[in-house]
Amino acid sequence: MNKRNHSLPTYTVGGTVTGLSGSGLILVDSASGALTGGAYLYVTAGSGIVGYGIDGTTGMLSPLPGFPVVTGTAPHSVTFDTTNQFLYVANDSSADVSGFRFDASTGGLTPITGSPFPAGNLLDFLATL
Repeated sequence: MNKRNHSLPTYTVGGTVTGLSGSGLILVDSASGALTGGAYLYVTAGSGIVGYGIDGTTGMLSPLPGFPVVTGTAPHSVTFDTTNQFLYVANDSSADVSGFRFDASTGGLTPITGSPFPAGNLLDFLATL
């Protein structure tokens, strides 16, 4: 991330993707198994997450059914675990982390039992290793 203008680098991926373990890059493919077949985008907004499907050809966003999903207060950072089975959200004002099971076939999110999890005050960002 460029800290001056908060921009992220963009990349075009073609062919076979290999060697991404531990790189910090998250790719979530569709149920078809093809990167161009679809992907998902999650955005923090208000007290929840809004989900979109990404058209792999045009890049256009389509709202996913069942969203927004409620999180804690002032969500601002989202990350997937290393297996892409769970999505976590840092909630600044409620000082906790919301956890969700990710459905790769629909993009849907289901709260994990026990979520949200206490995490202390002034949460900044999440990272999974």
